[in-house]
Amino acid sequence: MPAGDSMPDTYIAIMLQSLKKKEQVLDEIIRLDDRQKDTLTDPECPFDGSRSDRCGICNIVPRTS
Repeated sequence: MPAGDSMPDTYIAIMLQSLKKKEQVLDEIIRLDDRQKDTLTDPECPFDGSRSDRCGICNIVPRTS
């Protein structure tokens, strides 16, 4: 622990860092969800993009732990 930091300050810093990471992950999930919705509602799209988007979300979720 750096000089001058108290235990509550360190805890708060760790919690803020964790919240920022989770916010980034949720932003990415929202982006992928929007892309998936666009793909699935596009009448010109010849394939179902849900699997590739779902796999993309699976790849980013473990970063929250």
